[in-house]
Amino acid sequence: MTRVEQDAQSAEIYPSADAWVVEDDKVFLIGSRCPQCGKHAFPPANFCDNCGNSAGMEAAKLSNAGKLYSFSEVHVAPKVLTTPYVLGYVDFPEDVRVLGQVEHTAAELQVDEPVEVVLGVIRHSADGQPVMSYKFRKREEG
Repeated sequence: MTRVEQDAQSAEIYPSADAWVVEDDKVFLIGSRCPQCGKHAFPPANFCDNCGNSAGMEAAKLSNAGKLYSFSEVHVAPKVLTTPYVLGYVDFPEDVRVLGQVEHTAAELQVDEPVEVVLGVIRHSADGQPVMSYKFRKREEG
């Protein structure tokens, strides 16, 4: 069992563990792919917004890394979230843009910076239990 899987065992998972897969200690988001035109989506879609196909989308593993499209540091949030935190949109090679927390301050980030998908604590439940989900972290070059 990898370190990522061990961390996830002791926490609540959001939205669900079906949203990603861990392989070789790397996290990959699970979206969908249209079998007619090849368009990807995240979260998984029931129909294709590109060609209109509704005959069945296929589950599809997205890349582990993408580029930071935009980000914002949040200072006012619900009490279950510790502020400040950063939200960012990440563009993946599959032409999918995903929103998620970023494990850095806004001052440490730049648009178009390479990031990777990781699992981490995004908040704590009312009883103090950590809630884990996918996040983004600056990618080490090399």
